[in-house]
Parts: sequence; structure tokens; C-alpha cells
Amino acid sequence: MLKKLFSLSILTIFLFRVLFAQGVVVPPPKKPDLVIDQLYVKIIQKIPKEGMKVRIVFVVKNISPYPTGSALTPEGKKMCPTGCFMVRLNVLRNYPSGTYTMLCEKRCKPLRGGESVTFYCDDFVKIGTESKYQALADYRNWIDESNEGNNEKTTSIR
Repeated sequence: MLKKLFSLSILTIFLFRVLFAQGVVVPPPKKPDLVIDQLYVKIIQKIPKEGMKVRIVFVVKNISPYPTGSALTPEGKKMCPTGCFMVRLNVLRNYPSGTYTMLCEKRCKPLRGGESVTFYCDDFVKIGTESKYQALADYRNWIDESNEGNNEKTTSIR
């Protein structure tokens, strides 16, 4: 009996070493992943000789099957323990010069896996200029995501 147990132990250790040497991939962490799924500009009203009123629409989606409340950073636990997070829309007026400034900031409700939510902000674009918009999901980093590098998208209008 002891001989069999010893043999199984040796076999188990051997298999783990072989698997490790083969580079067996560890499954990814069970974390949410927030992206800007859509970002577009709609013209609301054209004003002759001045410019146009526009509405910037952006959709934030959790492309992971895991809810945002399942992976909070220490800051997220303090600021919103249910799994909500902040989204932001920046504008760069007179593109390509200048720097981004905040156009609006909103709090997003916690998202289940696969769920999305739509936000919008209004702006005015002067004649002869181009504005570039940058939408950011979880820009305060309250959610510990599986991919922290896919939280923004940009678009422009002239």
C-alpha cells in the first residue's frame, strides 16, 4: 500500500514538472473588462456663420463575463463598494493643437458581464475648427480589470 502511494506521489510530481516545462498556460483572472464600445458625434443644430451644436454619444461595455463589483481596487472599495466607476469625455478644441480638457464626467452604475450603458454630452463646434473627443471608461481606476489598456476611444468632427 505504501509502495503504491509513494509511486503515485512520484508520478504526480513528475507530471507537474512536465506540465510546467511545457509552458502550460494559467487561466486568466476572473475580472471584468471595460471598453468604450461606441463613440460617435451627432449634429443637433447647425447655426449659420457660427458653427454647430453636437451631441457626443459613447457606450461603455463590460466585455467580460464578470461583474465590475467582483474586482475592486482599494480606491474603488472606498469610493464605490458596489462596483460603480467614473467615465469621462475630454475635448481637444482646434485639433491638432492644444490639450484635452474635460467636457463631462459621469458615474456609471455597476455593470454585469456583457452589460453596457450609454452616455452623452453636448458641445459646440465653431465654423472652421475641428474638435477631437476622447471617451474614457474607469479613468479613476476603481475597477481592477483583466485589460487596463483598452479603456479609451477617440473621434473627431469639423
